[in-house]
Formats: sequence, structure tokens, C-alpha cells
Amino acid sequence: MNILMIGSIIMMGLGIFLMIGRTFLPASVVIILGILMTLYSRYPSFKNMKAKTDPAKICMCSICNHTKSKICLDSRCHCCIIIKEDTVVGHHNSPLQ
Repeated sequence: MNILMIGSIIMMGLGIFLMIGRTFLPASVVIILGILMTLYSRYPSFKNMKAKTDPAKICMCSICNHTKSKICLDSRCHCCIIIKEDTVVGHHNSPLQ
């Protein structure tokens, strides 16, 4: 847990404590700030998770057995790249080739 996440938990706890004291406007502001701090502290992990599971970078071809599509594009595998005339246009992961 990083310091921003701990701070956001403390902010939300303070907001709940203020709600009990019936100061709703400051409590709602503090709770909203706590929620925003939580989302901000979790943003880098969401960004990394998206980068790890990008299906365009994975080669699922059963013929060439490469793991990354960049390897297929560099070695010009004819089983899973798209070639138009003499230039490589892209990569596909269709199992129904």
C-alpha cells in the first residue's frame, strides 16, 4: 500500500466521522476527495494491466509458435501476417486461417 492509498482511506474515514457529526457538506467534500485519491492511486496499476493484456501484441498462431507479433513481423512469417504486394500491412490472430 502506498502513502496515497493510506491517505485516501483516512480521508474517507474522516468523512464518515463528519457524517456522524451531521456536517454533511464538509463530509461529502472529504469523502469525494478520498474517492478521487483512491482512483488516482490505482490508476498506474490499471494502465499497466491494460498494457499487459493488449491482444494486438500477442501472436496466437499455432503454426509459427511465436509469442509476440513483433517477432512475426520482423521475420515475415507468412502464416500470420498480412502482406499486400511486397509490403507487410499487419498481423492477425485468426484461428480460422
